[in-house]
Amino acid sequence: MRELAKALPRFMVLELQKIYAAVPLPQVAAHLQQSPDAALAFLDDLIARKELNACVELVEDAAKPAVLRFFADTTTGPLARSEAQQEAALVAQIQRTQALAEHVKAADQRLALSKEYVDYTRKRREKSISMAESDQMEWSATGDEDLMGDD
Repeated sequence: MRELAKALPRFMVLELQKIYAAVPLPQVAAHLQQSPDAALAFLDDLIARKELNACVELVEDAAKPAVLRFFADTTTGPLARSEAQQEAALVAQIQRTQALAEHVKAADQRLALSKEYVDYTRKRREKSISMAESDQMEWSATGDEDLMGDD
């Protein structure tokens, strides 16, 4: 429960990113129920840990508040990556996807083999049950004849 309470402000800021391109810092602080200084420190921490693609624009005019500016994609802002970095990330993602596809293929093959085995054992069991029933019926029929013959 404590972890949820600790992570909630982060998720609140990430939701703001989906709605706004820029938000005054006092509004963010009010949304987080923190003081502007605490909110600024929290936002700076998120940006430093690369969890938020945004920057805080401080204004020298005391009458105007600082602004939290979000960046829409990773081509700009603190999370911006060069073309080489993006290509390396894409290659790594392709390799992870291919490895996952191999795992899925192997699991599918095991499932197909398992299904055949399950069908085989079910048919074998049904056959043995039907043979046992027919043997029981034969014994029952011979038992009835013996009983009839004793009369």
